[in-house]
Amino acid sequence: MMKAKCILLSLVLIALAIPQSYAQVTKYDPSKVTRLQNTRRWEKEIPTYKKVLENGQFPAVMEKLADCYRMTGDLENAEIWYRNALVNGNENSTCRLNYAKVLQGNGKYLQARDQFVLYEEITGEYELGEK
Repeated sequence: MMKAKCILLSLVLIALAIPQSYAQVTKYDPSKVTRLQNTRRWEKEIPTYKKVLENGQFPAVMEKLADCYRMTGDLENAEIWYRNALVNGNENSTCRLNYAKVLQGNGKYLQARDQFVLYEEITGEYELGEK
């Protein structure tokens, strides 16, 4: 009878310990969830902006599309759409800065440098640190 009580007590303690150890392994990380939600939000907006661009060349919409690609980590498409936005007359300095950063991220350092210089000439700001 004593042996049965020991076994039962052991099983109860094990049963109580398992959920606690599982919870430590699968901790809720709100930053990961937020990041995933934001990525999905950006991905959902891409078709909307593409549809608008079927009806004409709108530099501000091109920049928004590029932002979506950049925020989802698709730097190749982001580069294409930032370039299109600038070529089509987008004069937003943030667009040029993001284009420079995307070029840098794609390993096109000389082109990125040129865009950073243009950004500095336009805004008077030096984005990446002191000269």
